[in-house]
Amino acid sequence: MSLPSIRFDPRFIQWIQQHQKRATTRLSAEESSELQPGSLCNAVNAVDDTVFAQLRITQIIALNFADIDDELARIENCKDSEELKQLLQVFYPNITDSTELKVYHFQCISQ
Repeated sequence: MSLPSIRFDPRFIQWIQQHQKRATTRLSAEESSELQPGSLCNAVNAVDDTVFAQLRITQIIALNFADIDDELARIENCKDSEELKQLLQVFYPNITDSTELKVYHFQCISQ
């Protein structure tokens, strides 16, 4: 049985492998329900589809874009909530304060 996967922009690969990025924030509408706390999944380079790490999901939190705080930003390896919000707007240009998100907290367990 193959593991589910989460695709990441290549700019985040080193951060994940070095345990600097320990969560990923995604649009709720785009995410599948196959990932649950305790699930293993592959971290995949979104450009060339190569697996670069295996992750264990430790927690899943629902929140709105407006509720992103500095603590989450630091877990995602950003300096503050504004930097994380700007980064998310690159991937989701139509995001608004009321957009529902899911935050997948993870532990990188192998590379």
